[in-house]
Amino acid sequence: MSFESCEKIRREIVAYIDDQLDPDLRAEVEVHLAGCQACRLRLDELEKTVARVDDLPLAIPAPDLLQRFEERLEHERKGIIGEFLIWLLRPRMLLGASLAACLLVVLFLVVRPGGAPVSDASELAIAGHMDLFSDYEAIENLDVLEDLEFIESIDVDT
Repeated sequence: MSFESCEKIRREIVAYIDDQLDPDLRAEVEVHLAGCQACRLRLDELEKTVARVDDLPLAIPAPDLLQRFEERLEHERKGIIGEFLIWLLRPRMLLGASLAACLLVVLFLVVRPGGAPVSDASELAIAGHMDLFSDYEAIENLDVLEDLEFIESIDVDT
């Protein structure tokens, strides 16, 4: 028999023992087993193993096993959370966590998203209306532009 056909039968042999194969595949396995001694030996070993397992006494769990398991699981969950809270609420940890939180709040309130510190409220107002300052070069020298009479007196044609 070919290696591929033996591999196919080995994949199906447990279903064959459990009588879970459809009739066509079962017939194919039986034809293969009739001509392949290695697969027949494997089938024989598996059938003996299944028979030995079936002969083992049935283990019946204690009636309160599920309840005890759930209680233990809940105790473990509370233990892990409780230990973390106790660790976190230690004076040194609590002080450190509080200082870190305060520092984050201060940084969030004082530093702009771009990273530059805010110096006063007027900068915040300007930043809120940056769309009005789209041509920054025109307003960069605003003090020169404020003298409109001087600008109007300049003769451009000369």
